[in-house]
Amino acid sequence: MAKRTQGQPAKRMIGRYVVADPAICHGQPTFRGTRILVADVLDQVAAGLAWETIVEEWRQDISAGAIAGAVRLASQAFRDHSGQYTASEYHPLGGDCSYPSIARNNRHIDERDLGGLLTLAKSPNVDVG
Repeated sequence: MAKRTQGQPAKRMIGRYVVADPAICHGQPTFRGTRILVADVLDQVAAGLAWETIVEEWRQDISAGAIAGAVRLASQAFRDHSGQYTASEYHPLGGDCSYPSIARNNRHIDERDLGGLLTLAKSPNVDVG
């Protein structure tokens, strides 16, 4: 287990099930007590996988409640930051144009990238689950 050095940011509880710890997965949001990236699970949700299937694929290391908490956090992040985005009629970088995309600072994100919403959230202490 990596030790925290002096001056290194401490672990942040983002929600009941989600943490961001610089010593784990480079500080990306993970489910508490795991190295499972929240973005990976949100991508599975966006792809339409049943939550029970997602829980099984992660060997029950996360629960349906943890998934619900992550979805609530992503939803809150979207509500809080949706004003920073503008709709784009096409994806200028190519790719699958069947998904609407949004642009922020010339970075295009399509609706399948729910996990990115958590990364974009500026408020680390949103308590939504």
